[in-house]
Amino acid sequence: MEIYVGRNIVNLVKQKEFSGKVLCQNNDFIIRCEADSKLIKTTIDNNKRVVISGTVYALFKEDRCVKFTNVDQDITLLNSIISTQNHENIANNIEGRYLGIIYNETGVQEIFADKFSQQELFYSIKNGELIASTSIKPVASQLDEKNYDQAALANILSVYGNYAPKSHTLYKEIKRLGVGEQINIKNKLITLNKIPFRAKETQPYSDDKLEEYCQLFRSAVEVRSSETTNWVFMSSGWDSSAVLSMLCDIHGP
Repeated sequence: MEIYVGRNIVNLVKQKEFSGKVLCQNNDFIIRCEADSKLIKTTIDNNKRVVISGTVYALFKEDRCVKFTNVDQDITLLNSIISTQNHENIANNIEGRYLGIIYNETGVQEIFADKFSQQELFYSIKNGELIASTSIKPVASQLDEKNYDQAALANILSVYGNYAPKSHTLYKEIKRLGVGEQINIKNKLITLNKIPFRAKETQPYSDDKLEEYCQLFRSAVEVRSSETTNWVFMSSGWDSSAVLSMLCDIHGP
């Protein structure tokens, strides 16, 4: 998925070869995706269009969890959640690994991701223009210059796993959409909004909490699993072994 906003960058991008398809464009923006991208497309209030790239596992509404199967009633519930225009509400009530874009004929309005920003979005904002993509290559290819982000380099070279901090990349000019962040575009002004972190108070945990955790874990595995084939990346540690055990309990060996 690629998003370009800004007259100059759009004129430049039009000259670039691309093997995918254009979802929407005018003189000020282009949204395009690879031909085999998994998309959910729908329309909400005031003819606003929504495209979700990735996977939606479940929807939450009034304390009930609905496994998302892309049928009409699921799309209706999805629309009602997105129509709130509340970033925190959308993130907390659409469970999955996805990137979402809200736009109309005049331009892109919002770009958001799942609650934990599992679907990567690399972006660069400069001189009122936005280049964003689920791959870093299209963003890097449009930059006039590239400088290394020293904080990211320090983490990559010294922290286990060789990762840059979530909102960083190797390049100073390219960022990643962080947890709870959303890109908003209004009157051609591009802003980055973030859900504030609210730490929960500590409390004593009893056996009842263990049972509650077990049910939440089971539900999380169940909505992500299939009746046919499921793959688990095994480290032979507690996490992957527990997931495999739960899959066997739900679907059989």
